[in-house]
Amino acid sequence: LNDRSHIVAAVMPPDFQFPANGAGLAPDLWTPIAEPIHQYRGRHYLFVVGRLAPGVSQVQAQTELASIADAVAREFPPNKDHRVNVQPLQSELVDDVRNAILILFAAVAVVLLVGCCNVANLLLARATARQQEIAIRAALGAGRLRIARQLVAEAALLSLGAAALGLFLAAWLVDIIRSAVPGQVPRLATVAIDPAAVAFAIAVAIATTLIFGMVPVWQLFGVQVADRLRTGNKGVPSPVRHPLRSVLIVAEVALTVSLSIGAALLLQSFFKLHRVDPGFDSADVMTMGLTLPAARYQGAVHQRTFYIDAVERIRGVPGVESAAATNMVPHGGGLSGIAIAVEGRPSPRPGEEATARYRVVSTEYFRTLNITTPRGRTFIAADARSAVPLIRWFEQQPLPPRFAESQAPPAAVINETMARQIWPGEDPLGRRFRVLFSPPIVVIGIVADARNAALSDEPVAEFYLSDLQEPQSRMTLLIRSRDGDAVLPAIRAQIAALDPKLPIASVRPLEEVVATNLAPHRFISTVMGGFALIALLLMVAGVYCVISYATAQRSQEIGIRMALGATRLDIGRLVARGGIVLCVVGAALGLAGGYALGRSASGLLYEIQPADPSTYVALVLGVLAIAAIASWIPARRAMRVDPTAILRAE
Repeated sequence: LNDRSHIVAAVMPPDFQFPANGAGLAPDLWTPIAEPIHQYRGRHYLFVVGRLAPGVSQVQAQTELASIADAVAREFPPNKDHRVNVQPLQSELVDDVRNAILILFAAVAVVLLVGCCNVANLLLARATARQQEIAIRAALGAGRLRIARQLVAEAALLSLGAAALGLFLAAWLVDIIRSAVPGQVPRLATVAIDPAAVAFAIAVAIATTLIFGMVPVWQLFGVQVADRLRTGNKGVPSPVRHPLRSVLIVAEVALTVSLSIGAALLLQSFFKLHRVDPGFDSADVMTMGLTLPAARYQGAVHQRTFYIDAVERIRGVPGVESAAATNMVPHGGGLSGIAIAVEGRPSPRPGEEATARYRVVSTEYFRTLNITTPRGRTFIAADARSAVPLIRWFEQQPLPPRFAESQAPPAAVINETMARQIWPGEDPLGRRFRVLFSPPIVVIGIVADARNAALSDEPVAEFYLSDLQEPQSRMTLLIRSRDGDAVLPAIRAQIAALDPKLPIASVRPLEEVVATNLAPHRFISTVMGGFALIALLLMVAGVYCVISYATAQRSQEIGIRMALGATRLDIGRLVARGGIVLCVVGAALGLAGGYALGRSASGLLYEIQPADPSTYVALVLGVLAIAAIASWIPARRAMRVDPTAILRAE
């Protein structure tokens, strides 16, 4: 590995994927920290993972580690401003995706409930048609409990059969889910149809059977056997007027409106996010990751020399417009935040230091990404220093060789947000600041804000250092070319000419990197939209079937009304009004559910409020319009009824 021999000590099981990097990629191998751990003193970027002893709580661990941190601070004063924060590893791993997964789970539950309401309505309709049969069974001695067991058993067969089909489809869909879901979801690769998933599916099937399978049982318990046997098939109560049926329709509409509002908010948020200007131009830019082995590139000077040569060679490849290098590609994951001390100002109290993010770039970085420079200048070749690197991470770190020689001053380019926040109302050009134990760094230019972390993040204070002053061993090459992949072989050849053993990793367009950063928003918006569409289709089918069945059951009543002078339009309004009123009630209740879902998803929304009025009005009117159409179709059928034929049949 990087020209150093390693002995394979163990092979980890395939489901061990800790820790994942910023892009959600699992490591392929693990090596010990290369240097003695005491040399990392003052470099606060490592994390400690520990297993609590039996009976020890998180609070106890926090208290004990805080006392240890205080003891370390007394021994090593630069640590006095650093604290220990103990938190469960589980929350550390899933906090970024927990809310999104819970929102999706809620959407699944809503679709399930809408489907169950439909099934319950169908079972009600079937039970209504079987009232004569049930009455005869009761007259022959069948008790209510026995009849209830029969109906629940029939519902259980439906539920368990559907669960088995669902498990079969889920096993087929798992691979699709793995490829479609963004890689930031922890332990996604280990998802499988295991015994826990099977048990959950069976539990859901049983629960839906007990809850919704009992609906027709409650209806049949109210049937009077003597009256049912005396009237036969006449006098069947109108299903649409049945309280249970009405409640189910209202619930369907309310759940659909709630889910549709949540999906609409997320979709609008995604479209707004997709239109955000990142502050840099990612079109026609390829990224190429390189890491220089320490065994062959010892020291910052050798690292700088390689990247200068590599960028210069790539710039000369036909078809390449410009090339640059950076230690952190925009939207590629990873951030470097650091405390700064502004020259000429009193030292801040511990914990109140100004902070800014920073990244290291080559001279052509801003030109390659088309980042504008409103004031000052960007880096040039004359900024190269003899003494590198610029930043000293801890006080006891030796000064770099040739530090005392006359050379270019340390320089930084800052973004507009840093200019406003650190030097409000002042001219930042020529001002100086320090980073940890660095020499004073002078501001030479101000560039436009760029959303380097994510499109949803507002610009923050950020400064850029030159790789001529702060060389890095790990850099990403940025190559602007309209020829795309066609220039890659020539670029690889140029790198191989410098170092044939150097591996090249993560070759992909910068647009793809940005799209990957947007993938979680795109995924949850798409899935929520799909769930909302399914719920809407189920609701429309449910309303249509209920009104159609109710109309068929009321054919005698409709015939009598028409014989007594009711017009066809009166009949149409009568039939449609029952469904529309229930839909209006359901939509009103759905507004509250949509607001609750929007509040829960507020962390996923961008530039849109959970209570956005236009979204609520548009969704409610749309759902009501669709429900009205579903109600009007059977109403039109009722308007064409021949009252003479109906009355003669009766």
